[in-house]
Amino acid sequence: MPSRHEVGFADAVVVAAGGSSRMNAFDKIQFPILGRPLVAWTVEATLAAAAVRNVILVVRPDQISTMEREHWVQKPGVRLIRGGERRQESVAAGVYACDTEFVIIHDGARPLATSALVETVAKAALKSGAAVPLVPLTESLRRLRQDSIVDWMDRYGLNLAQTPQAIRRDLLLDAYAAHDPWGSEGIVDETLLVQMMGATVTPVLGERANIKVTIPEDIEIVTALLNSRVTSQNDMTNALPTSA
Repeated sequence: MPSRHEVGFADAVVVAAGGSSRMNAFDKIQFPILGRPLVAWTVEATLAAAAVRNVILVVRPDQISTMEREHWVQKPGVRLIRGGERRQESVAAGVYACDTEFVIIHDGARPLATSALVETVAKAALKSGAAVPLVPLTESLRRLRQDSIVDWMDRYGLNLAQTPQAIRRDLLLDAYAAHDPWGSEGIVDETLLVQMMGATVTPVLGERANIKVTIPEDIEIVTALLNSRVTSQNDMTNALPTSA
């Protein structure tokens, strides 16, 4: 029999309540990619991870009635709730809706994160209480001021933080007691918050393809990569021998 730390020991909070302010007036979460909304790809990959029991999908209040009619939202294991005005409020709403020992927090606008990454982050959190995927910077950095280069930074040791991030739920609730997510204080992300409270956060290697859709050009990249994945999966399926 599997232990509680092998299957379904975490609920995943998928945050999709933003306003897509940099997407030229269209909603990136609902943008159709290969016939499905962008966020549906994120939810499907997250729910496929063995560590995930349920996905709590957090959306804007005005999207509830539309989203709840989507067939992929009606699948077992997906729950829809209302988000807040800021990301940290939406995350907290999702966390309070969970009752598992661990929570996984994931951006709905990251449809390329694989279920393997979700699983890796969740299992890493079992050891220390929290885990975050990081990708090392590979480009040189410059600081601009009024369109002039005023400084440079050495990229050595610098990493980009991604989601999904996994945290023991009681650690996060303790952090919320000290830093109210509905208060005026800004929360960069939840693993940083619990680290500020003294928790150890385990770094794991993220995925280069796991970009967050932020500007219109990102849609083209995501569409191409998802199409490549689907084509590869179909080719593998067609290559399987058929039974006589």
